[in-house]
Amino acid sequence: MSGLPVRRLVSFVGLQGLAAVVPLLVLPAINAIVGAQGWVALSIGYGVGTAAAVVSAYSWPVLGPHRVAGADPGAAAWVYWESLITRCAAWLVAAVAGALAAALLVEGSHRVLAVSMAVAVTSWGMTPSWFFVGRGDARSVARYETIPRLISSAAAIPLISMTGQPLIYPVLVLAASVGSLMAATRRIMKAARASERPAVPWRAGLADHASLTAAGLIGTGYTSLVLPVARSVHPGTLELSNLAAATRIRSMAQMGTAAVATGLQGWASEGESDAVKRAHRRRALAATSAIGVITALVLALILPFVGHWLFGDVSDISWGLSVATATACIPYAMASSLSFHVLAPLGRSRVISTSRIAATFVGVPAIAMGAGLHGAVGALIGTALAECVVVFWQLWSVWSYLFPPHLRGRHRSL
Repeated sequence: MSGLPVRRLVSFVGLQGLAAVVPLLVLPAINAIVGAQGWVALSIGYGVGTAAAVVSAYSWPVLGPHRVAGADPGAAAWVYWESLITRCAAWLVAAVAGALAAALLVEGSHRVLAVSMAVAVTSWGMTPSWFFVGRGDARSVARYETIPRLISSAAAIPLISMTGQPLIYPVLVLAASVGSLMAATRRIMKAARASERPAVPWRAGLADHASLTAAGLIGTGYTSLVLPVARSVHPGTLELSNLAAATRIRSMAQMGTAAVATGLQGWASEGESDAVKRAHRRRALAATSAIGVITALVLALILPFVGHWLFGDVSDISWGLSVATATACIPYAMASSLSFHVLAPLGRSRVISTSRIAATFVGVPAIAMGAGLHGAVGALIGTALAECVVVFWQLWSVWSYLFPPHLRGRHRSL
């Protein structure tokens, strides 16, 4: 059994860390222009776009990496082509739906900003990174995702400051996504020219993608759409601004957890025997969970200071809100590992789907009730509760696989 792929993890975590830092630097420039109401509108557009990106990704980041992990370059390229066809169709639907949703949720002068942000973030579902994650190619993740996003964010800072036009940011985000997608596709499909297209119909397996995407979209009710849900019961601008700030920083802080989860996807399916693969998956779960705990501790300590630096008078993150925000990081990490490292490779996408649906039925009412009673703090406690539902549901379904009787000190015959 091989140890954790430390070098691979460092590469992915480093790239995600860079991708998290630079967009944070854009926020002060935008907030100085749009104020609290504009920030809430931008955040609603971001949340709607993130939900729509689940549709445009069409579950390929979950189900795709293990399909290309051990394939030859030509076969892997045709898998990518299959994903491109389905994701392009999903992207068109998602972008239109996201734009309409943002337009309905935001009124007044900031509506165009919210719609633009929703459409731009929807394009993130088209990222080719899942392919390079499966191939263990961190350098290509940097070239075709991290660096373009860094450049777009870095360019937005002086341009917004000089022109006073916040729309520049979503325009650059969309341009970076489209440009990197075209460049990556051109490179990946070179390998397909020397390989015959598989005889398996491209529609094979799409039912799993559709069901998982539907469940993922439903699951955004307790993740990406926390702000719209809270807004329906608590229209106060300050509390919504605080909630938007806390959730945005948390999502960026969780990029480290996401990087570990994605960096271990290919490794979790490596091994010559089922016993080795099982051991890899247990270690992946432990490592990802540990990162979640560290993220939660750090976030709980620094969030008020980071929030003040980034948002100034636009929001005020209290210590209570900081702890409530950090709490969800731990179950998020565990659920990410269980989904990516255990359930998806085992072909148990239905468990992933049902766990997210169950979490939504628990989380959305909890978020609404919490926001109505305790504002931003209550809404984030509801989010953490929903994440715990996902973990318990998924862990219950794979406990006997991860920890068979002989590992618990008993014989199989008992």
